[in-house]
Amino acid sequence: MFALLFILFLGTGDVPPIGTAKVKDYYIDRTEVLNVHWMEYMFYRKKQLDSAEVHTLYPQESNTWYTLPENYFKPIVLITYEQALDYCNWRSEVVSKNMNRKVKYTLPTKEEWSEIAEALLHSEFERINKELEKTKRKQRRRSGVYFVQNASRKDNRILNIFDNVSEMTLTEYVAMGGNNYSPDELDGSTTRTMQYNSPHLYLGFRCIAKFVDEE
Repeated sequence: MFALLFILFLGTGDVPPIGTAKVKDYYIDRTEVLNVHWMEYMFYRKKQLDSAEVHTLYPQESNTWYTLPENYFKPIVLITYEQALDYCNWRSEVVSKNMNRKVKYTLPTKEEWSEIAEALLHSEFERINKELEKTKRKQRRRSGVYFVQNASRKDNRILNIFDNVSEMTLTEYVAMGGNNYSPDELDGSTTRTMQYNSPHLYLGFRCIAKFVDEE
């Protein structure tokens, strides 16, 4: 059904995993984990788990749109911290097996997320500011209706780290970055945090990858 859209590496060394880019010493997902990635994860987990266990991996019931084709390339939302960690663990196992080299996917720590965001601002400040302003204008035209954007670019840039959805960190209940729910607060802040205690429409995640033998 799916073809390992997001989880295989091409080569070794400095070649980043598919879907990631290298920022400083980190391999970070170019986009948030998207609905299409979550569908792929669910497809394979259904082969490994019983029906009761699989049920715990579905997004919150109010997320009825993540399987719709027009939403494939929008970030997965309305999931829990525990679900995000399970995704990271599953992805680590599959990639390690396919690479014949141990690689670990995790949520970034608050410090790692801030360091990556700061490096991106330093190298792409003008591009990021233009994209944030464009998002603000879109939101104002929609009269405050919350929306998330598709990851449509095909280049190797890191997308939507300061907008779209706030991103979970390895610290439970703490997310980093802005989201489109509050467009007037969108900026290139490397330290903005969001506290949460349940799944949200404006909360997603992206992973960082580490070669275990390089730790």
